[in-house]
Amino acid sequence: MGSQPSGTVTLVFTDIEGSTRLLEELGVAAYREALAAHRVALRQAFARYGGYEVDYEGDAFFYAFSSAADAARAVGEAMAALEGGPIRIRVGIHTGRPEVDPPKYVGLDVHRGARVMAAAHGGQVVVSAATRPLLDTAALVDLGEHRLKDFPEPERLYQLGAGEFPPLKTLMTTTLPVPATSFVGRELELDQVLALLGRAWLVTLTGPGGTGKTRLALRAAEAAAASFSDGLWWVPLASVLDASLFVPELAHALHVPEQGSGSLAERLGDRIAGKSMLIVLDNLEQLLPAVAGPLARLREFAGPTFLVTSRERVRVQGEHVFQVPVLTDAAAAELFCARAAASAGSFVPPPSLPGLCAKLDNLPLALELAAARTPMFSVDELLGRLAQRLDLFRGDRDSDPRQATLRATIEWSYDLLSASERRLFAGLGIFSGGWTLEAAEEICGATIDEHASLLDKSLVRRRGERFVMLETVRELALEKLRERGEWDAVHLRRQRFFFELAGRAAPYLRGGSEQAHWLDALEPDLDNLRATLGWARETGDSRFALELASNVSYFWLVRGHWEEAEQALTATLAGDPEPSTQRIEALHVAGFIAGGRGRPAEGDALLREGAETAALLGDESQRLRLSVTRAGVLASGGDLAGAVALLEEEIPRARSAGDSSLRTALVNLSDVLLQQGDSERAAAVAHEAVEQCRGRAPRALAMAVGNLGLARLAQGDLVEAWRLTLESLALFDELGDAGGIAGTISTLGAILAEQGSLQEAAVFLGKAEAMFAAVGMQMGAVEQVPHERAREAAGRALGDDRLSALLEEGAALSATAVIDRARGKAGR
Repeated sequence: MGSQPSGTVTLVFTDIEGSTRLLEELGVAAYREALAAHRVALRQAFARYGGYEVDYEGDAFFYAFSSAADAARAVGEAMAALEGGPIRIRVGIHTGRPEVDPPKYVGLDVHRGARVMAAAHGGQVVVSAATRPLLDTAALVDLGEHRLKDFPEPERLYQLGAGEFPPLKTLMTTTLPVPATSFVGRELELDQVLALLGRAWLVTLTGPGGTGKTRLALRAAEAAAASFSDGLWWVPLASVLDASLFVPELAHALHVPEQGSGSLAERLGDRIAGKSMLIVLDNLEQLLPAVAGPLARLREFAGPTFLVTSRERVRVQGEHVFQVPVLTDAAAAELFCARAAASAGSFVPPPSLPGLCAKLDNLPLALELAAARTPMFSVDELLGRLAQRLDLFRGDRDSDPRQATLRATIEWSYDLLSASERRLFAGLGIFSGGWTLEAAEEICGATIDEHASLLDKSLVRRRGERFVMLETVRELALEKLRERGEWDAVHLRRQRFFFELAGRAAPYLRGGSEQAHWLDALEPDLDNLRATLGWARETGDSRFALELASNVSYFWLVRGHWEEAEQALTATLAGDPEPSTQRIEALHVAGFIAGGRGRPAEGDALLREGAETAALLGDESQRLRLSVTRAGVLASGGDLAGAVALLEEEIPRARSAGDSSLRTALVNLSDVLLQQGDSERAAAVAHEAVEQCRGRAPRALAMAVGNLGLARLAQGDLVEAWRLTLESLALFDELGDAGGIAGTISTLGAILAEQGSLQEAAVFLGKAEAMFAAVGMQMGAVEQVPHERAREAAGRALGDDRLSALLEEGAALSATAVIDRARGKAGR
């Protein structure tokens, strides 16, 4: 065996498919011979190409190579040597820079390589995205993006060599979060929950806070992934206090388009009907019983399974309830040891540990809070300090003894804090959905050391760059905030902080190069913004509520929270009817949404009022903006002539005033002219829009260039249409605008169809359709006509079955892969 490679290393993991079954089929003697022959074949092939054997255990190999190409050649030779024999191996290849820990390796790259192998089937070699550039890409089959267990971001995977295999054994489509801690114990409970998921439409995990309902639900969802071909969907509801937001939250989590015919609930039904999906509703209890009816109605759309965590059952027909028990004695000790070792660096369990776990009723959260104190207290000291508090709480607190134990443990942890830490702990309860360190400093007066101390003591948890409290802990924090008499003061500081955040973001949310940054900046604080708006409305501060709603309105609009936007804007507009700049902005977005949701008359009325208010206040720029938007709403209602007339009236005014609305007006006019079939005039208007937008408005520029490409397509200039659409695609790609990328991919598919490349066209059309569905948008009317024409042409020439297969192939590709394919055809 050669020396151990270091630096950039290609890792190869192998495993035998169905080894237990094979042992039963062959018998012990024959299986032992086959296993020995398999070992010889792999070791000879891997040694020939300089492979370093890191580990061998049972029927699995772990090898390392200095060269990815050598690793691939070695694997190919090994697979050929096993061909025709009883043993089929699955192989994963991944390249990274693991830490050398002679004679082994450590680090995330090792875990990633093992997960890549675990996704494969017998006879299949799966390659990670990191290895792909180092191999002959002609020998690789793109398998699409997949979520590997314990890794938060999707991974693009490839197959080395030919062969047809079932879908990879990954989490596939999933929005499940990655747990911050390992899953300990619960194997029996996991099996019981999985059995329920196999036969019930609704499974509810119940129990008081701190029993590990969410952790068990996440693990069960991951384990059941192979049974749900349409994905695993995560819907966190702990911070949602308004039952009317249940359907919008669920729809948004499932990427249901806010636009379209019918109600949002009807579109949600269309989205889930007949789909094999698992939907996890976490922390439902505060919305009960109000949401029991809406949830029960979802049963009519046979297909999805719902896994709910709640402190109480939903109480609907067909619900199967699983009462989450405390941990077993062994699992409780294992959990305590794992968390104590994480806090103290190392931990040796003393004989008194079972007694402490028993005192804590083997409750996961109570155990974690106690384990976090092991750097300061021994287990014996913890047992002595906790015993009196626990005995005091039992009998006169909650009816469930476990809840009394948990509350006592959190209270005990709180009492051990310093005075400043207690003040910070109480203040942090104000946050809904988490916070940044900056927000904690501004609103709660946090210092870095105090905040870190609460993190060390497990009262605060970290998720990426943000911090959260478990809801059970947060409840006590809010109680302490009231007791301290600081409720109003902290709420007012929260109001000011998030009002200022929304105010800073507002000018950028309408467009421009900073739009994506500010959309991403507001997204994590959506629940805090909701809570801030709710507090303003509760306290009767209608002007504050309207201004906050108007500042956030473009975030709601772009990120697809249309139902929530309509509810909030309607309420705040009614609460403050006085003319103001904030009212104009709110009317603008409310009118646009009404038009986009199939109510053009209502949208027109709102936009008219907004324009009239702007005129009353002497704000010509705002009046122009609303009038230009009105034209788009008229067009969405089918009044193309009215839209053109209005735009032709406003464009000269915008031009003479040098107003920025001229750019949007020109883009809108070219769009409407394309819908009317006037490609020559549309091209002229789009060309002017390009000149007006270049260097000033990147998103409007992308739309203008795209419209110019559509005009050239309509005129039959396919080469120029391709060039312009590719330019538009590059602009949208730079902005990260998924809707724009989808539209341009659709147009490229239409151009390919006109050129006769119908199979390639279908792939592009399939990706465009999948992207529109994923981001919850409808295809624009201007792209719809060439898209449908191309789809029909492909169907006639290829047949429905072949067309469906190609559409699915396109849908499975990543946007990056399709963009690369488009750029590779740039010279056509």
